[in-house]
Amino acid sequence: MICKMTENSIGIAVADDSPIHRKLISIILKRDSRFHLHGVFNNGRDLILATNRMDVKPSVYLLDILMPFKNGPQTTFLLKELNPQVLIFGYSSLFSSPMVDQMYCNGAKKIYQKGEESLQLIFDEIYKFSILELSE
Repeated sequence: MICKMTENSIGIAVADDSPIHRKLISIILKRDSRFHLHGVFNNGRDLILATNRMDVKPSVYLLDILMPFKNGPQTTFLLKELNPQVLIFGYSSLFSSPMVDQMYCNGAKKIYQKGEESLQLIFDEIYKFSILELSE
Protein backbone atom coordinates (compact mmCIF):
# COMPACT_ATOMS: atom_id res chain seq x y z
CA MET A 1 0.00 0.00 0.00
CA ILE A 2 1.29 3.44 -0.93
CA CYS A 3 1.11 6.12 1.73
CA LYS A 4 -0.40 9.04 -0.14
CA MET A 5 -1.16 11.50 2.62
CA THR A 6 -2.18 11.04 6.22
CA GLU A 7 -3.66 14.21 7.67
CA ASN A 8 -1.39 16.18 5.32
CA SER A 9 1.66 14.12 6.32
CA ILE A 10 3.52 12.82 3.28
CA GLY A 11 5.51 9.59 3.46
CA ILE A 12 9.12 10.12 2.34
CA ALA A 13 12.27 7.99 2.13
CA VAL A 14 15.77 9.21 1.35
CA ALA A 15 18.94 7.62 -0.06
CA ASP A 16 22.29 9.40 0.14
CA ASP A 17 25.75 7.92 0.63
CA SER A 18 26.97 10.98 2.59
CA PRO A 19 26.63 10.45 6.36
CA ILE A 20 26.51 14.21 6.93
CA HIS A 21 23.67 14.74 4.46
CA ARG A 22 21.76 11.75 5.85
CA LYS A 23 22.00 13.18 9.37
CA LEU A 24 20.94 16.70 8.28
CA ILE A 25 18.03 15.36 6.26
CA SER A 26 16.91 13.13 9.16
CA ILE A 27 16.96 16.02 11.62
CA ILE A 28 15.00 18.33 9.34
CA LEU A 29 12.38 15.76 8.33
CA LYS A 30 11.80 14.45 11.86
CA ARG A 31 10.98 18.01 12.94
CA ASP A 32 8.74 18.73 9.96
CA SER A 33 5.17 17.59 10.65
CA ARG A 34 4.33 17.74 6.93
CA PHE A 35 6.40 14.59 6.37
CA HIS A 36 6.49 11.09 7.79
CA LEU A 37 10.07 9.80 7.41
CA HIS A 38 10.12 6.12 6.39
CA GLY A 39 13.91 5.94 6.49
CA VAL A 40 17.21 7.38 5.37
CA PHE A 41 19.39 4.86 3.55
CA ASN A 42 23.05 4.62 2.52
CA ASN A 43 22.32 3.82 -1.13
CA GLY A 44 19.63 2.91 -3.61
CA ARG A 45 19.98 -0.83 -3.05
CA ASP A 46 19.28 -0.50 0.68
CA LEU A 47 16.33 1.81 -0.02
CA ILE A 48 14.78 -0.60 -2.55
CA LEU A 49 15.21 -3.59 -0.21
CA ALA A 50 13.66 -1.70 2.71
CA THR A 51 10.80 -0.32 0.59
CA ASN A 52 9.93 -3.84 -0.59
CA ARG A 53 9.55 -4.92 3.07
CA MET A 54 7.39 -1.94 4.11
CA ASP A 55 3.65 -2.48 4.57
CA VAL A 56 3.00 1.21 3.89
CA LYS A 57 5.35 2.59 1.29
CA PRO A 58 6.47 6.20 0.90
CA SER A 59 4.91 8.25 -1.87
CA VAL A 60 7.95 10.55 -2.17
CA TYR A 61 11.65 9.73 -2.49
CA LEU A 62 14.70 11.99 -2.37
CA LEU A 63 17.73 10.38 -3.99
CA ASP A 64 21.36 11.32 -4.34
CA ILE A 65 22.56 10.70 -7.89
CA LEU A 66 26.04 9.34 -7.21
CA MET A 67 25.76 6.37 -4.84
CA PRO A 68 27.35 2.93 -4.70
CA PHE A 69 25.42 -0.26 -5.52
CA LYS A 70 22.35 1.47 -7.02
CA ASN A 71 22.80 5.07 -8.10
CA GLY A 72 20.02 7.64 -8.39
CA PRO A 73 19.02 6.90 -12.01
CA GLN A 74 18.94 3.13 -11.39
CA THR A 75 16.95 3.55 -8.19
CA THR A 76 14.53 5.95 -9.87
CA PHE A 77 13.92 3.43 -12.65
CA LEU A 78 13.22 0.60 -10.18
CA LEU A 79 10.96 2.70 -7.95
CA LYS A 80 8.93 3.90 -10.94
CA GLU A 81 8.69 0.34 -12.18
CA LEU A 82 7.25 -0.72 -8.79
CA ASN A 83 4.85 2.23 -8.67
CA PRO A 84 4.62 4.81 -11.47
CA GLN A 85 2.74 7.25 -9.20
CA VAL A 86 5.59 7.83 -6.71
CA LEU A 87 7.27 11.23 -6.79
CA ILE A 88 11.04 11.14 -7.04
CA PHE A 89 13.38 14.04 -6.51
CA GLY A 90 17.13 14.15 -6.92
CA TYR A 91 19.67 15.84 -4.69
CA SER A 92 23.22 15.96 -5.94
CA SER A 93 26.43 17.90 -6.32
CA LEU A 94 26.13 17.21 -10.06
CA PHE A 95 24.59 20.02 -12.02
CA SER A 96 24.85 18.74 -15.53
CA SER A 97 25.83 15.26 -16.61
CA PRO A 98 24.40 12.26 -18.46
CA MET A 99 23.39 10.84 -15.07
CA VAL A 100 21.25 13.91 -14.35
CA ASP A 101 19.60 13.53 -17.75
CA GLN A 102 19.05 9.82 -17.13
CA MET A 103 17.45 10.51 -13.77
CA TYR A 104 14.94 12.83 -15.46
CA CYS A 105 14.34 10.26 -18.22
CA ASN A 106 13.67 7.62 -15.57
CA GLY A 107 10.99 9.75 -13.96
CA ALA A 108 12.52 12.21 -11.49
CA LYS A 109 10.34 15.28 -10.96
CA LYS A 110 13.15 17.71 -10.15
CA ILE A 111 16.81 17.57 -9.18
CA TYR A 112 18.21 19.94 -6.58
CA GLN A 113 21.86 20.86 -6.35
CA LYS A 114 23.59 20.22 -3.03
CA GLY A 115 24.96 23.36 -1.48
CA GLU A 116 23.03 25.68 -3.77
CA GLU A 117 19.63 25.49 -2.10
CA SER A 118 18.87 25.07 1.60
CA LEU A 119 17.34 21.76 2.60
CA GLN A 120 14.40 23.54 4.20
CA LEU A 121 13.56 25.31 0.92
CA ILE A 122 13.90 22.02 -0.94
CA PHE A 123 11.45 20.31 1.44
CA ASP A 124 9.06 23.26 1.14
CA GLU A 125 9.05 22.78 -2.63
CA ILE A 126 8.77 18.98 -2.41
CA TYR A 127 5.75 19.44 -0.14
CA LYS A 128 4.09 21.78 -2.65
CA PHE A 129 4.71 19.33 -5.51
CA SER A 130 3.36 16.49 -3.37
CA ILE A 131 0.18 18.30 -2.31
CA LEU A 132 -0.61 19.05 -5.96
CA GLU A 133 0.13 15.59 -7.32
CA LEU A 134 -0.86 13.26 -4.49
CA SER A 135 -4.19 14.85 -3.65
CA GLU A 136 -5.55 14.12 -7.14
